[in-house]
Amino acid sequence: MIPWLVLIGLTIVFAGFFVLLLTQAQLVWEPLTPQELEALRQSVRPQPHQELVFHGSEGALSSRWNWISSRLFPGVLLADAKINERSLTLAVDTGVLTDEPILLYAPTAQAVGLRLTAESSPLSPPEPGLTFPTFQGVADKLELGGLVAYHVPVRVVAAHHRLKSLGLSLFSLNGFIGLSFLERFAATWDFEHHRLLIRRQPWEGSGLALSLHKAELEHEGERERFYYVEGFLDGQGPYQVLIDTGASSPVLLVAGRVAQAYGQKRFHVRRLKLGEIELEDLPAINLAAELGREVPIDVIVGTGLLRAKGFKRLTVDFLAAKLYLER
Repeated sequence: MIPWLVLIGLTIVFAGFFVLLLTQAQLVWEPLTPQELEALRQSVRPQPHQELVFHGSEGALSSRWNWISSRLFPGVLLADAKINERSLTLAVDTGVLTDEPILLYAPTAQAVGLRLTAESSPLSPPEPGLTFPTFQGVADKLELGGLVAYHVPVRVVAAHHRLKSLGLSLFSLNGFIGLSFLERFAATWDFEHHRLLIRRQPWEGSGLALSLHKAELEHEGERERFYYVEGFLDGQGPYQVLIDTGASSPVLLVAGRVAQAYGQKRFHVRRLKLGEIELEDLPAINLAAELGREVPIDVIVGTGLLRAKGFKRLTVDFLAAKLYLER
């Protein structure tokens, strides 16, 4: 009996430690060493442009890690992929607005044999005070959910982005599938089954449809495009509302010029109206006050907030300029 009691006790201790690790986990940015950054710069080789080529008309993207990431970062989907025959895991994020369809962190880019072609504009993540050099590169081959692409432009960030807890590194994020990739498809986020369905033809389905608008903004010296739906906060608007599939927090993110009507850094919005869809009693934050700088987009709704409000599927049909939400 004693060995069984010991085994049960150890199992309880391990389970408790595992839960503690998860509750304390957070993503942390870490710069490269000066030597690592210089090695990246030395590896740059300018090359003539090659046209991006897709093979396949649809795909289903998922990851073996989604069972745990969905608990840490609700509403954010991961996708297993291959670049140059090397396996990696990417987050699917409509908030990544670079011209390049894929964004990778430098250690991953080096591991998959990415060709760097030029140094690019620095990147400033949402965390205040951080700026990292970036590079342009090309992936010879990308395999993703049944789709294959060749000559894929990639933005490389000279940093690590790690999931850490209690001083331990649990997971290193390889990179992102950004808007420049997704806008070529009709894309459905299936939150219940932790997968993304993409197809190269307009979506044929039901649900409340919102008109999807395209706009451009200038950010850190670059022209970036984004897609938004129109929305009203407590009867005021219309505002540009970005649906950000990389935002897991169940909080409405509001630009300072819009949030000033509420007079506080953190506040509650009684009603957000998106067409016929209404979301009520939403915690919100003045994003300009949080970051120390104004943001160009009026309101950001993360998929974490949509999950918290009971939505099971989100379809962004970039081809037909429609957005659908299903409970």
